[in-house]
Amino acid sequence: MIIWEPWETALPAGLALAVLVAGAWRARAQLRPHRGGAWLCLGVFVVSLLVRVACLPLEHHVYDGHEAEYYDVFRGVRPISRGGTVLYPSLQWAWAWLGHVLPRHPAVPIGLMIGVGAWSAVLAAWAAGRFVGPGGAWAAGLMVATHPAHVAWSASAYNVALPLALGGGALAAAAWISVERTPPRGVALAGAGAFALAVGTRLELALIAAPAGLLVLVGWWARPGPRPPLRRTVAPLLPPLALALGLSAACAWPLVVPGGLPGDGEHAISACAHRAWAAPFRPWDSGSAAVAAGLIAVAALVARPAPAVALLVGVGLVHGVMGSFDDYADRHALIALPTAAVLAGLATSGRASALGTAGVGLGLLLQIAALPEMYARYYASEETFVEVLRTDPRRSALPRWTLLQARADCGWVNEDPRAAANPALSHFNLLDPLEADAHRGPGGCLRWCMDLQDWRWSSRGVQDRALRLQHLYRLQEVAVVEDPGSGYACLVVEVGPRLRCAAPSAGLPGGPASTEVPPGAPR
Repeated sequence: MIIWEPWETALPAGLALAVLVAGAWRARAQLRPHRGGAWLCLGVFVVSLLVRVACLPLEHHVYDGHEAEYYDVFRGVRPISRGGTVLYPSLQWAWAWLGHVLPRHPAVPIGLMIGVGAWSAVLAAWAAGRFVGPGGAWAAGLMVATHPAHVAWSASAYNVALPLALGGGALAAAAWISVERTPPRGVALAGAGAFALAVGTRLELALIAAPAGLLVLVGWWARPGPRPPLRRTVAPLLPPLALALGLSAACAWPLVVPGGLPGDGEHAISACAHRAWAAPFRPWDSGSAAVAAGLIAVAALVARPAPAVALLVGVGLVHGVMGSFDDYADRHALIALPTAAVLAGLATSGRASALGTAGVGLGLLLQIAALPEMYARYYASEETFVEVLRTDPRRSALPRWTLLQARADCGWVNEDPRAAANPALSHFNLLDPLEADAHRGPGGCLRWCMDLQDWRWSSRGVQDRALRLQHLYRLQEVAVVEDPGSGYACLVVEVGPRLRCAAPSAGLPGGPASTEVPPGAPR
């Protein structure tokens, strides 16, 4: 059995950071934008920063779940461990170092991550600007700046905002390389370091290699004028490519050995269950969003077919691969956001720019319209959830039960210690239909006690699992439980027959009243 020391698991990420810094220093003259570009980057950064500060009630933030463990490392009350895919060693070391040089105030990690999240929008704008200029850069930047899930995760110490920014940096480097006749080695080196660090802080960011690599290849293939020999293009990129692959593999190795990938043995059933599930991309999971996405894709293909195909492949790959994991959620779908944002930037130029601009405009409206709901649900209190159940007309008419009445002779899905059965069942116990049937009570009765954790946004990501349950089963609301003593409340939902894998998200709002969830649930 391999036993890793904490410093050994973080060493490859440290080397990757050195490569990133060395590449950026070597390419500093190339990376420095001209005056107009600098003002554009500053504008995108400020807008992104303002959206994150204004659209989240940060005073409600709670260090929750695995995020709390990173915060404890930052505070110095938790020792650094060898880590894994739950607590990444590289991020543990980063938070531990920051805790030594910065005040250990609760606002510090939030402020740092908000800045990192805002910088992600700048990187997307920068990448798109390499292809289509200022208009496309603004479109790409705003697509990241206003995406509700990205906004929310930008205020979390969990390993989401930082890996996404690093992955966006790797994609921006690839975009830069793809439009240059002579590959800039410094930019390539910086991109290699960013990619390896992205993998070292979130393993699935390896998927960004597909659009990044394809952008470089199509940049050579679709270059106007005489096409240089491929070896002349590839040769300067071989050392950075070797570093990117070697360091990312070294970062990933201690995360999965021993142990393996999360969800081993369940990939087939997860892929089947998730292939028709678009909720992780919300608010891009509605009919209006499908129209916007279609307009963007068509316009981008007309404007710049080669890079557009590369970017579309990257977006599709995220859903295809991440959908094979049982805990597929918005933090995983966000891996596609930098790629989709650059695609949106491409759509605003060329012969079909009017269609692309309309698609981007509609998409931005959908994202901006979803921000107030994110504000309302961001670490919402139990009192807020109880008020929702009391004031919504559809739930006020439901009978009020005690927990004993709700659980009588039924299987019971709930994880809260105040309401859970023994043993407690979670959404994971219902992924496999055979296991779910084994948990049903007499006569096949199974009830889900949908409570605050299933409704609000938090870094635990429980809301995504609740949406998944609505996607997998036919549901019927039957009662509301309120416990005056503890303040606990939940919506009792009868879990009916399993829906087919390819069925639409029947439990999302907008469907039949019998399958709806509390008002304002993400679409």
